[in-house]
Amino acid sequence: METQERADEGIAWMESFADTWENCNSMLYTHNWWHIALYYLQLENYQKVLELHDTHIWEYANKQSPKDQVGAISLLLRLELRGVDVKNRWQDISPYIYSRINEHALPFQDLHYVYALAKAGHHDWLNQMLQSMQYHTLSINPFLRRSWIEVAIPAARGMVAHAKGDFNTSVAELKPVLSRLHEIGGSHAQRVLFGQVYQDAVLSAQKQSWNYAVS
Repeated sequence: METQERADEGIAWMESFADTWENCNSMLYTHNWWHIALYYLQLENYQKVLELHDTHIWEYANKQSPKDQVGAISLLLRLELRGVDVKNRWQDISPYIYSRINEHALPFQDLHYVYALAKAGHHDWLNQMLQSMQYHTLSINPFLRRSWIEVAIPAARGMVAHAKGDFNTSVAELKPVLSRLHEIGGSHAQRVLFGQVYQDAVLSAQKQSWNYAVS
């Protein structure tokens, strides 16, 4: 329903089951509400999305769970791509990411972590994580190493560049890896975000270039 832009139908269907999620673990509970939040994003009801983030996603989350962390991060990023001020929510999440810096369980997760660290201004932690990703490639098998070196690490640099407002670098890093993002993990609905970041970087770089030309 979400990929077919059937937002109203999706909200009605999923919310009709919401009372059955109360006894689920935090990952299932927050991820179900995350999908509902995507419907409200389609409807441009950003205040509702923020409310869901605060009450049903991050507030309810197991703050140590990577799945819960990624859900909250991706929702804040989606909001910012639409021009919504998420205030200090990046700072709320970032302390819980520190223990993930050297983990590298899934490249998909790492792309979210580096973005959140950059947005929160934890540049020392961010640089530590980017370096750790490079070291990680030395300890894994060649098949996985290739995906990390050729896809995950350039994508991470592209995500960080976008978070810092360096849109030309973001475009240069993300464009070559867009067709291979299926190699980093996550679902289709989750990976769509990276394409959205790329498109925003393209538009923002063009806007910056135009502003420079007319100034």
